Amino acid sequence: MPQQLVSDYVVSQLGLVVALSIIVERALSVVFGARVFVERWSGRSLKEVIAVAVSIGVCIHWDVDVVAALVDGEAGSEQLLGKLLTAGVVAGGSKASLKLFRDVLGIKSKAEQVEPSSPSSSPGS
Repeated sequence: MPQQLVSDYVVSQLGLVVALSIIVERALSVVFGARVFVERWSGRSLKEVIAVAVSIGVCIHWDVDVVAALVDGEAGSEQLLGKLLTAGVVAGGSKASLKLFRDVLGIKSKAEQVEPSSPSSSPGS
């Protein structure tokens, strides 16, 4: 597989993880914000367990394994352990996913890649 296709695949998988993180986070916020949930289960650490369970279901159902994408660089090499690790990242939420890709993997948006220009000095200073 040509190198550019591998890079495109890896980037698409990383973007998919961020998108899934946002979707799962927003979908569960409705459940976690419901009066019934707050009154009955507030303070029992169920949010994390539910987020992980939903994320595992999503990653297994749709064969999402970003670990295999990073290691192998191609589709078709998904494994259960990679899906479970990917589900952990998805369950961590969008902020955690974005932080992982920006800080750890060094992937930045085009706007973040542009260095800010230094302010020009005013005359007479």
